[in-house]
Amino acid sequence: MKASDPETTLQHAIGSLAGKPLWSVIFGRGTGSALHLSFGDKVPRHPVIDNPVLREDQRRYVGEVDILVRCVWRVQDSDVVLASSEGVLAASTAVLLGQLESNVVVRGLLSPPAWDLTLTFDSRRELRVFCDRTEADEGDNYVVYTRDGAIAVGPGGVLSTSL
Repeated sequence: MKASDPETTLQHAIGSLAGKPLWSVIFGRGTGSALHLSFGDKVPRHPVIDNPVLREDQRRYVGEVDILVRCVWRVQDSDVVLASSEGVLAASTAVLLGQLESNVVVRGLLSPPAWDLTLTFDSRRELRVFCDRTEADEGDNYVVYTRDGAIAVGPGGVLSTSL
């Protein structure tokens, strides 16, 4: 993720998702409406997380690229909304998010100035992320983690990196 400016860094990280499988979706009780998504190769996590709620691979590995979504999101296909951050504790949402695992990203699209994100999967489902946080005290909309560091999409579309 070494790039000359935050915009290029974010675009590179999201562009790198094409062709990578989504192998983990963490959500639900304990995380609120947040989603933690892991893509691509499984990279050993140091230290291993001691959380019995997580699967063994989620405790031992992070993704080649991980995204932590804290803002509003929804999953849709071409003609219907299937799930959203508002219903994250619903059983149907749990099933749907579980079904996204093993889907491969076809493309990732960013929409400035807020840096809304759309991930399209080979199943033709989309995960749409809407950066609705505008005040500094609301925290980041989402954070993209790679082996080289992290880039946060903060309130009002402000980008920050830690490389």
